[in-house]
Amino acid sequence: MKLTRIATTVQDRDAAAAFYHDVLGMPVRHSPLHTVVSIGASELLLTTDPDADARGLHLALDVPADRLDLAADWLDSHIGRIVLDGEDTFDGPAGWNSRSVYFLGPENSILEFIGRRFGTFNKSKTTIGADFPFN
Repeated sequence: MKLTRIATTVQDRDAAAAFYHDVLGMPVRHSPLHTVVSIGASELLLTTDPDADARGLHLALDVPADRLDLAADWLDSHIGRIVLDGEDTFDGPAGWNSRSVYFLGPENSILEFIGRRFGTFNKSKTTIGADFPFN
């Protein structure tokens, strides 16, 4: 499934937008009602609610499978990865043929870089920070 637009609510839209722009290097545009973060060919719409709880939000971002280790190294030097039981890189479920690394995003949301070992990644549509290892 390819999602082209999703929306989430955050307590601090400016801080969330700054994370996506300043840390991950994604293009961001603002309007009075929402902020749009461009993630490759998809858009993340951020709206504000002071009572929002982003802890349940999980977004997975495709990266080339052969560059997941570079993405993990990039995370280590910029943000840090989530470690669970001493592990920081995880194989996907049976049949997914993938590996993932996880990290905290705005307001403790869970973000994931997933490297699928077959056919879903389209490099030409990915936009992550200028120093990201696979632009």
